[in-house]
Amino acid sequence: MNTQHTPEQLREIADHGWDDPIQTHVPVGPHHFHVVTPRHPFFDQIRDQIVRQVGVSLARGLTPDHTSVCLVAPVWEPDANYLGAFINWPDDELLDDIRGQTDITQSATQANLIKINMGRLAEPDEEEKLTDIIEHETWHLIDQMGNHSNIRNMAPIGVDQEQAHRSGERQLEAEVGYNPITGETRKTLTAGGLWRSMTAQLDHMRAYANHGSEWFVHQQMCRTRGLTPGSLEGYFTTHGLLQSLLNLIQSHQSTGTPRSQLRRVWQKQVWPGIMHDRPRFMKVLRDQQLEWLLR
Repeated sequence: MNTQHTPEQLREIADHGWDDPIQTHVPVGPHHFHVVTPRHPFFDQIRDQIVRQVGVSLARGLTPDHTSVCLVAPVWEPDANYLGAFINWPDDELLDDIRGQTDITQSATQANLIKINMGRLAEPDEEEKLTDIIEHETWHLIDQMGNHSNIRNMAPIGVDQEQAHRSGERQLEAEVGYNPITGETRKTLTAGGLWRSMTAQLDHMRAYANHGSEWFVHQQMCRTRGLTPGSLEGYFTTHGLLQSLLNLIQSHQSTGTPRSQLRRVWQKQVWPGIMHDRPRFMKVLRDQQLEWLLR
């Protein structure tokens, strides 16, 4: 389920109102589960995907402990650093509003929200598929429904997601003595500095993905794909680490780092960790004019 929509169409979907929502209801053991979306064809497959995934979780023994509802909300935030987001909504007023517009049972005790950032989906170089975004956020939803990773009592995440995505860039700035006021650099980037920059990006993203509910999501998505949890390819698939590294490589290239250096680091540090589906990753490189990393 790729988006296959123009930016104008995605904006129209994001602006679509909630005056006439549509819902899908399924029993989940002794409890019930509801998915509510705006009434627009764009969301038909999304509701189906969420319901199927909840079915997969039940087959894995990941059962909910209460009746809940999930809203899928499109937003238009092209400058935000996310494509999808999951939010548990503790405000009872939201549940009351939902009950007022649908026939959701009064026994629903939890409201959750999956946000889809249509503004980011509209970017032509964005490689993540809508199905991957929904899958990731739905595993957070499933975790919340059953508290499988202790998500309801989870301490604040030790590594901020935006910090993790920018860690390699900050290390790069430190290596070259970047002056944010003048935009000048005092040192030439060395091969060792390049390696440390990539390592910082990898380490911070692992630290983020290895925490609480993110690790639960990572494990479940890897299980679906036959990947090893904790593997580099697993992080690429479940947490967008591939695009994060490619953005870093493009940042290095824009500062004058020779392609030969970037290729050498990619071939030694990254490419050996991609073993399950190399053709798919090669396509991503070609689509972003980075196929020279493979030569």
